[in-house]
Amino acid sequence: MDTNTFALLVKKELVDNRKPLMLGLTGIWATYILLGAFLGYVKSMVPVELFLFFFFGGMILTIGASLAFNNMKSKEGRINTIILPATVSQKFIVRWLAMVPLLMIVVLIGVLLGDWARIIVYKIMIRMGDYTPAYDSAYVDTTALAFISSNYRHEPEGIGIMITCGVWGALCSQAIYFLGAVVWPKLSFIKTWAATQVLGVILSLFCVPFLMNLKLDFAFDLSYAGVVWIINILGLAFCVVLYWLAYERFKRSEVIYKLF
Repeated sequence: MDTNTFALLVKKELVDNRKPLMLGLTGIWATYILLGAFLGYVKSMVPVELFLFFFFGGMILTIGASLAFNNMKSKEGRINTIILPATVSQKFIVRWLAMVPLLMIVVLIGVLLGDWARIIVYKIMIRMGDYTPAYDSAYVDTTALAFISSNYRHEPEGIGIMITCGVWGALCSQAIYFLGAVVWPKLSFIKTWAATQVLGVILSLFCVPFLMNLKLDFAFDLSYAGVVWIINILGLAFCVVLYWLAYERFKRSEVIYKLF
C-alpha cells in the first residue's frame, strides 16, 4: 500500500467531511454528557446507566456503519468515488477505519464522559442539601468502570461472558450494517434493518423446529475459557466474512447502481 497516497486520501476525506464529522462527534459526546447529568440528578443506579449507555452506543455504531458509503447514493458520488486516484483497498480501509474502530473509540469516550457527568452532578446535588439516595451507595456513588471491576472480582466467569458477548454483539452489528451500507448506499440503515428482520424470521422458521427435534449428547463439559474461545472465534469469523463481502461488493461498484 502506498502510504503517501493513503495519507492524502485520509486528508481529503477529513477535509470533505469536516463539518458532518465535527457535528457527529459533538452530538455523540453531548448526548452522553447530558444523559449522564440527568441520571446523576435522578440518582440512577449504575446498572441502569450501563444499559442506557450501551443501548445508545449500539445505535450509534450501527447508524455510523450504515453511513460509511453514504456519498455513493447518487450517480455523481459514485463517479467521484470510482475515479478517485487511489486503490480500491485504500478507499475501503479509510471508510472502515472511520466507521468501525474510530467510531467505537468515540463511543467509549462518550461513555466515560457521561459517567463522569453523572458522578459530578450526583455529588453536587449531595452537597446542595438532603439528597439521600434510595439505593445502596455502591450502586450509585461509584464509576461504571469501578462497578464492573467490583462485580468481575466476585463473579469473573459470568461478567466475563457478558462482556465478551456484548463486545462481539456490537462488532457483529457494525459488520452487518457496514455491508448494508455498500449494498444499499441510499437509506442503508432502514433497508439493512428490514433485511435483518426478514432474515431473522426466515431462520427462526427453519432453525427452531430443527433445534427442538435435535438431541445432542455432549461427552464433555465446556469450561469458561472454552466458551469464551468459541464466542471469540465465531464472532471473528462472522465479522471477517461480512467485511470480505463488503469489500468484494465495493470493488464491483459501477456508475450505474447494481444490487450485487
